[in-house]
Amino acid sequence: MLSLKQSLSLSSTKVLGGDFEPTDISSLQLWYKHLAGMENYDGETDPNDFINTDKIKWQSQVGSNLLDNDQNWNRPLWNIGKMSVDINDNKFYEFTSSLSLASDFSFCFSIQLKATPNDDGLLGSGSTNMFEIQDNNTFGVRAGGSTEVTITHASETLAADNWYTIILTRASGTLSVYVDGGGITNTLWGTATDSDTFAVDTVGSWNNDASNLNGYIRDLSHFNAELSSSERANMIAYINNY
Repeated sequence: MLSLKQSLSLSSTKVLGGDFEPTDISSLQLWYKHLAGMENYDGETDPNDFINTDKIKWQSQVGSNLLDNDQNWNRPLWNIGKMSVDINDNKFYEFTSSLSLASDFSFCFSIQLKATPNDDGLLGSGSTNMFEIQDNNTFGVRAGGSTEVTITHASETLAADNWYTIILTRASGTLSVYVDGGGITNTLWGTATDSDTFAVDTVGSWNNDASNLNGYIRDLSHFNAELSSSERANMIAYINNY
């Protein structure tokens, strides 16, 4: 079972855009952030080195679940210039312990796309659970093998080379996606309904490595509740402060 990080409430201690970070939201379960780049065991310094036990270090700030990236074949690369992990082809992360989310939740990503998205996976578990960027204005979600639901914006689009904060929430079966970045300001992309249990094994991929994100992930956090409007705004301000 994942441990819950207890913390002071936002309203009592933090100011929007100030010294806020994800640990100030009491529903935080997991938070992964790059701090050191490569964890070195055999003396190599090249982040493209796949020999022996070098591995990319995406440090867990909160939570007991780990990202299993010891296997050479699926080890993402560390991009020093972007301070993020490079997810592409068959490079992605796997959780050592699956998430099984039967009720409300939120996920918050900081990502950059390399190209116009085409079924770019953000989260998944086999072919039965997924959260993906289907195309430049549509997100797709599938929980528990149910039919995929789509969330589309009528006028806004996502483009390559922009950093985006993407927030997926679920409250009482209603899924919502919010986007900030690339000229888009904390915008509700749309909503859909799916109350089935949402399972997560992989980050940056779904469908057994058939649909991977073609881009970079800088920050990922998971909460066991729907983020409030002020919590979303604080998360966006925090990420925009990078």
